[in-house]
Amino acid sequence: MILRSTDSRTRPTLRRVRSATTLRPLHHRLDPARVEEIPFRAGDGVRLGLTRVDSGDTDRPAVLLLHGHTASADMFLLPETRNLVDVLLDDGYEPWLLDWRGSCRLPYNETGQKYTYDDVALYDIPAAVSHIRGRIGDRPLFVVAHCVGSLTLSLSMTAGLVPGLAGVVSQGVFLTPKLAGRTSLRMSLAGELLRSRIDHIPVDIRRAGLWSKYTPLFALASRGASCPDPTCQILHNSAWGTGASLFVHEHLSEATHHRLAELLGPAPLWILP
Repeated sequence: MILRSTDSRTRPTLRRVRSATTLRPLHHRLDPARVEEIPFRAGDGVRLGLTRVDSGDTDRPAVLLLHGHTASADMFLLPETRNLVDVLLDDGYEPWLLDWRGSCRLPYNETGQKYTYDDVALYDIPAAVSHIRGRIGDRPLFVVAHCVGSLTLSLSMTAGLVPGLAGVVSQGVFLTPKLAGRTSLRMSLAGELLRSRIDHIPVDIRRAGLWSKYTPLFALASRGASCPDPTCQILHNSAWGTGASLFVHEHLSEATHHRLAELLGPAPLWILP
């Protein structure tokens, strides 16, 4: 955890990581000419995704959107509903979306060098804020962060790596997360038992295969499930084995339900404490 303040003179030495990763395309209903995909790397060289949505007005305040772990910028652009980017554009803001290294648009939850949430706080978020600052000048910059995106933002802020933000909206968790005792126990025990056999928990049975080392996980998640979709079961009925539920099933549109395996990806076990 990063718990001390620092400035540009005392920032830790960067750990260089080479990557030639190509991001999966975003799925949205905006005019493609308005969506700017920016070649972007974190402070340690890892390829990430940074997207700007052109508002047509260069005087608007900017808002950086940070997704949760295994999600992606797609969460803020759902074309089947009025989404957060729509709201920001209508209310006079310029949206920026970061796909940090835990994004399911990137392969790092399954392949490549392992990372920690400290890496996200040290390298991903500060680099994104710095790049946006270079583009927007002295315009205000806000951040809206969800779940682990919010947690890692809190670490960046505590370490003094993202000064001068005009405001922050944090959803779900911030600097001092607390898990229910049952959830913490399940994660600890399951993590220890599974890590010797697998390094991540998939959500798409079509990719994992019907008969694979992951089959028992899908079978366990299906217990008591009302939906026949294995991806929905492992997310709604199990949340990657934690016993939680990521959404209210009745609130999902059919289109969103069909895209669950695209919107939420595999969860790496090695990132657990």
